[in-house]
Amino acid sequence: MKLQVFFLSLFFCVQLSAQKDAVASLVDQLNTLNYWSYEDEVDIDSLVHATGSNLIQILEHQVLDQIDSLYNFSINSSDDGNLNWYTFFYYSGGTKGDVSNTVFQWKKSDKSYGAYGIYSANDKSKLSIEMNFHSSYKLPSKGKNLYLLLGNERGNSRLEVASALVVQLKNDYLILDYPAFKNNSAILYFFDYLETDSACIACMEYDEDNKLLMIDSFEEEDQLSISSEELEGRKGKIYFHFDGRNFKLK
Repeated sequence: MKLQVFFLSLFFCVQLSAQKDAVASLVDQLNTLNYWSYEDEVDIDSLVHATGSNLIQILEHQVLDQIDSLYNFSINSSDDGNLNWYTFFYYSGGTKGDVSNTVFQWKKSDKSYGAYGIYSANDKSKLSIEMNFHSSYKLPSKGKNLYLLLGNERGNSRLEVASALVVQLKNDYLILDYPAFKNNSAILYFFDYLETDSACIACMEYDEDNKLLMIDSFEEEDQLSISSEELEGRKGKIYFHFDGRNFKLK
């Protein structure tokens, strides 16, 4: 019995040491990303892939706290605490500015964690996007755990992009292809071309009380990732209503 306890204690010590080493390595990787430039010999896609893979491995075992010394790493959580997302950034070197890379973490029924990266350098991802998600909402849906995430990202000096992504937690899995919008898409993009002096740039908000996703200051040159025929002649505010399963254009 004592021998079993000894080996069990040794196993946990090894695991703890490995996690500490992985976190230390992550800090080094994030610092390298923070100071990266196109003049460096380091391949950015390889560095992002290695950083994301390391982060996923860590998040499968623990929840990370914010690391105050890092300016290119952020942590956000849903109000119920069941969904976390971690975003790390690097400067593109061009008019796009910062490039966002996101890894999701969720709680499983056995109290362990799942983790999945949707950053573009993850060649295994079913959804690869560059988006800085800043807020989340639990959608009212009977029998479904649906979360709406809103984000923004610069496209270039004349383009700002907003997005609404709906993810589902189901049977300990993160579902990234839930058909929340038209054409069975899980994500809605708002491409705001900065041709007018609009006071609201790539503005997308969600009204929880009325279950309305609102896009503000939609102009003729702007685009949404749905059929253009439905938007013909529409300007100003555009609304999508959540009916318990999907968002429908109003």
